[in-house]
Amino acid sequence: MGCLNDDDTWKHWFANVHLSGPCNRRCYFCIGQHMMALDSFNSLDSKASTMTGMNEFLESCMIKECKEVFLTGTNTDPALYRHHKDFVEFMKVNLEIPIGIRTNGTAHVSELQYYDKGSITICSLDPSVNLKMMGGPPCDLGEIALHVRDISKWKINCVLGPENANGRTLLELVDACEKFGIPRINLREPYGQPYVGDAFLTALRKRTKKILQDTVDVYTFGNVEVSYWNVHYVGVRSVNLYANGRVSQDYPITKGHAENGIVLPQDRFDHGRHQRQWLTPPIKEG
Repeated sequence: MGCLNDDDTWKHWFANVHLSGPCNRRCYFCIGQHMMALDSFNSLDSKASTMTGMNEFLESCMIKECKEVFLTGTNTDPALYRHHKDFVEFMKVNLEIPIGIRTNGTAHVSELQYYDKGSITICSLDPSVNLKMMGGPPCDLGEIALHVRDISKWKINCVLGPENANGRTLLELVDACEKFGIPRINLREPYGQPYVGDAFLTALRKRTKKILQDTVDVYTFGNVEVSYWNVHYVGVRSVNLYANGRVSQDYPITKGHAENGIVLPQDRFDHGRHQRQWLTPPIKEG
């Protein structure tokens, strides 16, 4: 999400509301480890109408003609949020565009019914691999499929690492997507971590496809489309609201949460972020 190729010509396709607070996973690739100034904020119990900066955010979304809004998180999973129905209804009234969520899918699954679309982060369906990468087992895709409005509007987000960059992991995800009707998998390079690449896909036939304002490599497995993303070079911009109330119209979210923000190098951390909120047991649902 560093957007090193930003040339000021891209349109603002979507908008993000970034929550902050405790998390139920410990992903070593979490973008929040580069945004530690937000660690002191907890917006999981804040209704949309009371969030600091919301009026400016809505105005920016309208000015930039954003086509959809996502609830996401900097250092927490947005499914842990306490006011999903209120959030979606508030956004629909004010913006009248599709509302989505980006989540690991392991908390408050029934609340996902309110969203028009979403992405589910799974690094591997092998619990031991997902534990190494995300700090816990993967979600239950079958349960999610039962609760969401239209599973065909959802996708799997698979962050690559040395633990899961292999054909077996990918094919297991493809099989699960075929089973539950999920049409798309995004293979994503991690921000601030060593690159993995898509070498394990080189033997397969690929094509390029325009997604948003970016051209990416795409592979097809039956009814499932697999795309490979380099997050440092992406052709899109977004409007962003952070838990501290700051509104940014740039996509480099690691800098957007603070004026003149600085992205800390990954070597500052031993293995992901070691903050108190990640050292406690996962927070309970309810």
